[in-house]
Amino acid sequence: MLFAPGSREPMHTHPNDLLTVQLTRGTMDIVIGSNTTRGERAAGFVQFLPRSVGHAYVSTDTKPFELMSVAIK
Repeated sequence: MLFAPGSREPMHTHPNDLLTVQLTRGTMDIVIGSNTTRGERAAGFVQFLPRSVGHAYVSTDTKPFELMSVAIK
């Protein structure tokens, strides 16, 4: 998934656990439930997202970056 500068996902959930893998460097907010973390993530950064928990990614970067999502059944 390519995130353009300033793009954002709406809060949403998944029926399965999810791993997101940072494919290219990027600066973003990661919102999981009521917690938000902000920072630059290097390529290879992995984030675990539990099933049925609301989350969203928000680009705060000036360049596009890529993420890959892997569902864990």
